[in-house]
Amino acid sequence: MKIDPSQVKRTEEVTTADGRKYQRKIVRLTPEQRAEYRRMVAEEERDLPRRIEYRVEAVFQENEQDVLTAIDQYATDHGLPNRGAVVRLALAKLLGIELAIAPHGCQAGRPRKAKSKRSSKAS
Repeated sequence: MKIDPSQVKRTEEVTTADGRKYQRKIVRLTPEQRAEYRRMVAEEERDLPRRIEYRVEAVFQENEQDVLTAIDQYATDHGLPNRGAVVRLALAKLLGIELAIAPHGCQAGRPRKAKSKRSSKAS
C-alpha cells in the first residue's frame, strides 16, 4: 500500500523499552486504502490458527486449606510452576489424556486472599 506524503497527519517519536527510537507516522487513508487494509487484516486473521482458551476455577472453603497445602507441596516436589499445573496434571492423569502444562496462573505457595466484605454478608 503506497502512502502519499500529503496523507501524513502527524509524526511521533517513540522510544521502546530497550531504548531504541523510531518515528510513528499517523496517516489518513483514502477509502480505497482503508478497504485494502481491512482486506489484508482479514486475510491474515483467516490464515492464523485460532487459539481458544477455557478457564476452570476451583473454590476451596477455609476448612479445606490442607488441599491447597498438598497442591503446593506437590508442585514443589515435582518442579511444577503453579497450582494450575498441578490441577491440569491431575486431571490429565484422571482422564487419561495428554495436556501441555502452562507456565502461568497462581504461584505455588501463594497465600489465600482474605474474605471480601461482599462474601461475608448473609444472603
